[in-house]
Amino acid sequence: MTIKELAEIIRKNPNCLVTVDNDYWWIDKQSREEYPGNDDDDEAFAAWDAQNRLVCADDLTEYTSGYGSGSSYGGDVLQALALLQGIRVESV
Repeated sequence: MTIKELAEIIRKNPNCLVTVDNDYWWIDKQSREEYPGNDDDDEAFAAWDAQNRLVCADDLTEYTSGYGSGSSYGGDVLQALALLQGIRVESV
């Protein structure tokens, strides 16, 4: 997946939730707090969580370059958002 394709996923899912955890990121359709099932059923939660995931840092195969790109601190996500808005991100 390219940054352009990531931007398209974000554009098509305007209420998605982006989570950045220092050197990794993922995008879900909705918050884990919105899980409708029983919290004690780990297997059902894992299945729901897998369906809820839109994309994560591991899915990218083509990266931008420079300071402000990459999975650290959500650089890839910021680059995709910048592409959507027609702006540049030089540093994260």
